[in-house]
Amino acid sequence: MTTSILEDKDIVCLAFPSWDGNYEKSTVKIMSQLAKRNRVLYIDYPYTYKDIFTTWFGKQNAPVGRMLGTQKRLRKISLPESAFIHVLTTPPVLSVNSVKNAAKHRRLLQTNGNIVRKSILKAMKSLGMKDPLVVCAFNPFLGLPLLNQLNELATIYYCYDEISACNWTKNYGKQLEEEYIKKADTIIVSSDGLLKSKSSLSNKCYLVKNGVDFAIFNRTAELRQRNKNVDITVGYLGSLDERVDYELLMYLAEKLPDIKFEFVGRIISKDKAAQLDKFPNTKFWDAKKPEELPSYLKKFDAGIIPFLKNEQTAGIYPMKINEYLAGGIPVISTDFSPLPEFDSVIATASTHEAFLQAMMESLCNDTPQKRKERISIAAGNSWENKATQFSQAIADTLMRKNAVKPVVAAVSVSV
Repeated sequence: MTTSILEDKDIVCLAFPSWDGNYEKSTVKIMSQLAKRNRVLYIDYPYTYKDIFTTWFGKQNAPVGRMLGTQKRLRKISLPESAFIHVLTTPPVLSVNSVKNAAKHRRLLQTNGNIVRKSILKAMKSLGMKDPLVVCAFNPFLGLPLLNQLNELATIYYCYDEISACNWTKNYGKQLEEEYIKKADTIIVSSDGLLKSKSSLSNKCYLVKNGVDFAIFNRTAELRQRNKNVDITVGYLGSLDERVDYELLMYLAEKLPDIKFEFVGRIISKDKAAQLDKFPNTKFWDAKKPEELPSYLKKFDAGIIPFLKNEQTAGIYPMKINEYLAGGIPVISTDFSPLPEFDSVIATASTHEAFLQAMMESLCNDTPQKRKERISIAAGNSWENKATQFSQAIADTLMRKNAVKPVVAAVSVSV
């Protein structure tokens, strides 16, 4: 299949995820791919004055030097294939999520927008950027006050989570997102669940699901061939947070004492993780960079996605599913969200008992042919292919707006 990818465009990404960190972020992956052919300015997570103080007291690790301007705010980050991306840390903004008065909250958002706008325009000028495409990545808090303030050709809202289910933004997130969606030129979502919920707000929605660093995670298949595992190990990649069904994990650890359960990622729900840690067959590892994960994944005989089924998880397309598949290992998941494209290669269960049974059957009945099928599906979900789909959505937007004829290059996409 041949499609088109944007070339020679200026792109400003109003990001919610921070650029730095040791876990996968779809916004970072997509923008890194687009930066191969375009000039991309990534506006880093908008740190607050509160973040400065928590860092000074050793409770956080915010980039205080760049925030305060004692270090260069604008960085040029090298990427693979001789590409690079510009990352801007803005001055600190006000922490406003806890403000109860709606009118005051809106005024403070505008203040934050003014602070960030000056910094962005200065960076754009230094880079010679004009008439950018603005991609607002899950950040309507800055997107709204900056709307039509950057001389943008088009505005794209990238939604990768259900904002109405996030506790940290329960007061205003849903309202602000809906307002921004109605004003944006295009909406790009990362899951079928989000497409369903956002399509009621806009008829300009595109679906671009999460991808995988296929070459990195496919190394796991080769490593597993070289190093045959002695013990059976079931693994989980990702954050241990409020999305996880800890009752299920404790049930599995108790019922299967001879199987090791290893968890690689950030521990957000520390109390729940502590309960799980009491089992002798569980082990925890800190979050690792993507290139470090194959040395952990090679020990997994199966990968699990033990998510609760609720409003938040209904909008999730987990990156770990393709990471497991790229390594060729069986995948067992709860039925937290429809994932029809994986029906032939993963096992799903709706109860604890069914999950245990599906896991044991997957472990006992694995074959070289099944591993080959899993790897084949993951190969078609590379970040390169996802960025091409993202580009096509933006190109369609420009053509629809008739702003300018988009500059595109023909590329081959694996399907």
